[in-house]
Amino acid sequence: MNNFFNLIPTPKTFEYEGGLRLKIKTVSIVGKASAPIPAALNLLKKDLDFTVSDVQADLTVYTERALFPKELITDNITKLFEEKFAVSQGYAILGNGDGKAVILASSAQGATYGIMTVRQLLSAPLGKFTILDYPDFAGRGIKWTIWAETGACSYDFGDGPEAIKARMVRKLDTLLSYKINSVYADGFGFDANRYERYSDIMRTLSDEARKRGIKIGVGGYSMSYGMVGHLNSYQGKYFFNRYSYPNGEIYDCIGTHDPRITGDLVKARDRGTCLSNEALFDLKLEEITDFLRKTHVTSISLHNMDADEIHEGLWLARCPACRKRWPSDSLFARDGCAGAFAEFIDKLMKKVREVKDGDYDAERDLSVRMSSPGYLYAKSSTDEVFDKGIEFWGAVTDYLENPKGFGVGFREQFFYHNKPIPRVSKVKSRIKNAITAVGNFQGCDGFYDDKLFTCTAALNYILRGYDNMGIYNGNSLQEPLAIFDAEYMWNSENSGFYNVSPRPKSYEEYLGLYDDLLRGRVKPAEIYGNGGFIDVICEKLYGKEIGKYLSRVYKASGKNSEPPIFTAASVDIYTNYTKVVYPMRWDDEIAEEKEKEFLVRFTECAKASDEAYAALSEATAIDISDAGIREDLKFLKDCAYMGKNLTELLSEYMGIYVDLSSSFRSGKTPFEDISTRLTVLREKESAFTAYVNGSNAKPLDRFEGPFIRRREMAEWLEYNTELMQKSIAENKRIPSDRKPLRTRNWW
Repeated sequence: MNNFFNLIPTPKTFEYEGGLRLKIKTVSIVGKASAPIPAALNLLKKDLDFTVSDVQADLTVYTERALFPKELITDNITKLFEEKFAVSQGYAILGNGDGKAVILASSAQGATYGIMTVRQLLSAPLGKFTILDYPDFAGRGIKWTIWAETGACSYDFGDGPEAIKARMVRKLDTLLSYKINSVYADGFGFDANRYERYSDIMRTLSDEARKRGIKIGVGGYSMSYGMVGHLNSYQGKYFFNRYSYPNGEIYDCIGTHDPRITGDLVKARDRGTCLSNEALFDLKLEEITDFLRKTHVTSISLHNMDADEIHEGLWLARCPACRKRWPSDSLFARDGCAGAFAEFIDKLMKKVREVKDGDYDAERDLSVRMSSPGYLYAKSSTDEVFDKGIEFWGAVTDYLENPKGFGVGFREQFFYHNKPIPRVSKVKSRIKNAITAVGNFQGCDGFYDDKLFTCTAALNYILRGYDNMGIYNGNSLQEPLAIFDAEYMWNSENSGFYNVSPRPKSYEEYLGLYDDLLRGRVKPAEIYGNGGFIDVICEKLYGKEIGKYLSRVYKASGKNSEPPIFTAASVDIYTNYTKVVYPMRWDDEIAEEKEKEFLVRFTECAKASDEAYAALSEATAIDISDAGIREDLKFLKDCAYMGKNLTELLSEYMGIYVDLSSSFRSGKTPFEDISTRLTVLREKESAFTAYVNGSNAKPLDRFEGPFIRRREMAEWLEYNTELMQKSIAENKRIPSDRKPLRTRNWW
């Protein structure tokens, strides 16, 4: 559709005639004015000076369908509220051409979203108009963590608990404005005391979010404990299968079975997997319910078995007690694996629903999503494995006694590999007794890459049929991206900006376009061009004068779409997705082609980072009246400054690496000028280390929020350049004293 007024998200239908602008001096709420309507009116107050009227008003908002004026109930209005998610979140806005408008909604949430759309129409010369709107997904979530879903609080700017709390509450208004109703705020593990005043910050955030109809989510384990990524990344408690607690004998029970790796070998596990151990279950629930009571979070994502796929070997590994309680070896039987998981979930849900604290009522407020066994990857899981996984969860949810508030989550899915049918069709047809959710890792996520912007969300249409969608990007460094995600979670098929055309018709076609968008090989003009989405959203978020500079930041990239670097923990600059391995260590030889690849990557990242820093320097030189925007840009500028300096150092490091490695490879004495270059580089490293150590920021987050790994990377550069000097002195490619390689710590 045409979106001449740049509404975000684009409404489903919008018809209008040019004419008068809206003139709203009175607002009337007809029906229940429950939350989040007061929050919506507070935001509208920022734009308008109006009074709330009990009678005729310039803007009349109906929040109950039974109260709609009969003369306004057309066939189109009736059809609107027959749509799946329109009853709970849909709305109509009717303008009669005289500057007045009516919002029709059957819920307070829907009415609120109507008010948010009105806010974006206040300066539009509309005249008579009609908007009919509802979302494609009931739950539309982003994340605020730096490191995928595992941790690092992105809004910890190192300025103390009150500032962090105020900042995150302020950002809730941005989410509400663009109809985002869920945010993954922290992970990983249920530790309510993970840093100073953590529970206080999370409780305030959660309570304020509930007033706006937004869920605050965290992630943790319900079984099969472990963590990968960085030291001390798991912040809850490990629980083992024990015959008695706390120190009883450890035993094995159900495990993670992957025939691609282990063949027919059945391998049991000992980390909290047993489903018949009541004492183990009580310990898990004690931790989770304590966390809920202290933080008031309204959504928890449970990594359960941490199994990519569901196979019979998982269940065959069960202990004698589980075998006696559920004798069937079937994955799908009520007295087999599915029945056992259903009992586990029912018990879990019963206990968490009992948590109450002040205005927080988990039975009313809390959603629980369980992922795995069976993440079911779009690429690696075959069609047969995918169908088996969905059939398993269909059976589990069929057996649930009280599924209210429970959902089952899967990874992003595309087409079946061997037929031109979207995989979501199987999910939609088989799982009827629980909420279905899809977790999207689709770039800019701390998993695939750490780009600042990608347009993969434009492919969300293939996932219509899920109830909820969470896109794991959009943190404090990527706010324009979060709103781009909102556009395509609300209206995935008919955006006013960019729509995929022609649409892929098979797995291969879809995957090709997905990867092109993910890697930045395709950049649609409707998004990246002049007047495209990036320009529009930067102006909306930062204002017309500042927005043009921020647009430059989010468009900046190297020749192969290398991004500006804003954190020192970046997939793009040094890891192979694990956040553990440094593949360009001097004392761990890599292939010549890889050396040159890193050199190009770091050099291009440095150019992009320099471009972003220059734009932010120009933006912050302007007198910015809005204190929140001023604070945000100042911090973004510091992140860009760090990234610019770090990538310049890495580029110089790899330039020396390539030359010195070539010298050793050819058997020649190392070039004399390399020693000089190393001396200069080490002086720059010292300056970078002084900058990092001289920061006044004191992050509360144990991972240091967006400051994550700055010190570690400074030390890493110092260590490796010192080794280079030793290599030259000893005339040995691998010097005599070296630190052991860090190894991956898997589940």
